[in-house]
Amino acid sequence: MRHAPLLALALAMAAPAALAAQSLLVSPTTVLIDPRTRSAAIQLVNSSAQPIEADLELFYAVPETDSLDGFHLDPVAAPGPREPNAAAWVRLFPRKVTVAPRQTQTVRLLASPPADLADGEYWGRLAIASRLAPAAAGASDTTAVSTRIDLVVRSLVPLLYRKGRVAPAPALERLRVEGRPDSVVVRARLANGGPAVAFGTLRLLDGARVLATQTASVYRGTWVRLAAPRAGLAAGQRLRVEFAAGRADLDRAVPMPFAVVADSVAVPR
Repeated sequence: MRHAPLLALALAMAAPAALAAQSLLVSPTTVLIDPRTRSAAIQLVNSSAQPIEADLELFYAVPETDSLDGFHLDPVAAPGPREPNAAAWVRLFPRKVTVAPRQTQTVRLLASPPADLADGEYWGRLAIASRLAPAAAGASDTTAVSTRIDLVVRSLVPLLYRKGRVAPAPALERLRVEGRPDSVVVRARLANGGPAVAFGTLRLLDGARVLATQTASVYRGTWVRLAAPRAGLAAGQRLRVEFAAGRADLDRAVPMPFAVVADSVAVPR
């Protein structure tokens, strides 16, 4: 273990770099482009005392989850013509920035959709890879460790382009409930038959009492999980599961309205 002190020193040096890279805040957290202006802007806010360098790129991917709570966001290398791919015709200016300490940098997104683009909602993902700017990263080098460790923090921001009248059409499917000694766990799949993402809030209710909540962004389908304490719940009692439009963490213009979808499950023995 002769290298242990050297490794510990390297990790200690890397920690400030990680903290600085994580200090790049992105606003808004979901970008919505209006066809009338065909543009939007995001703000990169450096809350640290060191300059941060960021590389930005757009790609197309549809997020998915599985019944085991696994999350997948795999870029589609060659989206087909039927895919609602906005990343193909949205441009970023600039694509590489250095944000000074305690400063804000604006990045603009400009959309140039095809002239014959059909009504619908089109998607993309904005990836922001941030790291300490080279001068700042090199300032902490010492003769004890000659190899610099570059730590990159990657942020992903959803991009939406809406044209015409579009609406989500979510549905609750495959509800199942699991009884544990101290809790009740409800799992379900939220499907979406509409052309727009269903941004909403899932709730587990005992009458008017809210037992658990979870936000969800349903592109084509996603699995969700709600867990509530078992105390005060009787075996056979019906609990309501509902998914309603709206998210407290998003700008009001982002979620599209849809009718509440609901079902119920019985508390197991």
